[in-house]
Amino acid sequence: MNADSFIKGMQRANANRKQRQTKQQANTVTGKPVVVEPSPAVIASPDFDLEAFRLDIIRKAIAKIMINKQRK
Repeated sequence: MNADSFIKGMQRANANRKQRQTKQQANTVTGKPVVVEPSPAVIASPDFDLEAFRLDIIRKAIAKIMINKQRK
């Protein structure tokens, strides 16, 4: 399997999971959506995307493994 396609698939899967979780959290028990507005402090602060950071580490690890396999 190509490492790039694997990473892209993981990113799509995580984006879909994150979107589903957001929708689930926004619904109340009665099923009516709740409007959630972030605080001004959250809007002003730069985001640290933990998922992107984690995927970047996984991508680098897979690339290193693939390079090591080619050398042997």
